[in-house]
Amino acid sequence: MILSGLKTEQEFLAAKAARENRNFEAATHRWVVVNAEANDGFRIFRDDQTYYNDESIFFPLALLVFKNMNSTETVIKGRKISESIDRGKLAVALEEIGQYELAQKEWEKAQSLRKNQAIEDIKRSTYLLLEQEQTDLYLSAENVVLGKDK
Repeated sequence: MILSGLKTEQEFLAAKAARENRNFEAATHRWVVVNAEANDGFRIFRDDQTYYNDESIFFPLALLVFKNMNSTETVIKGRKISESIDRGKLAVALEEIGQYELAQKEWEKAQSLRKNQAIEDIKRSTYLLLEQEQTDLYLSAENVVLGKDK
């Protein structure tokens, strides 16, 4: 739940910053989104995390439930697609601040996560998703998540 909340908030903050032409801030938020689920991202969200510090009696049961929730092939495939989308959005944000070499690396990582789908297709789908961040529906959701004063 913490991961979902973090990603959701950061996605909305990135879109808002991009709309307001605060490109460095948008790139930072996009990077947080990528790091939330990437294998080399934040350690606290990794599957191999070993330093939990919860002493409640229910913690072992919770770990067992979480382990089983994340073990299916479908979840793994979904994570790869999600990370690919996040990396594509990060690549666009990096391009907007002139970091073309870093952006190219993110496009390549996005492509590898989608079984080497054509880069043009990945870019096209990424730009379509970014266009969605301009819609009234998206902006309404953003206001709910971030509040109107953020």
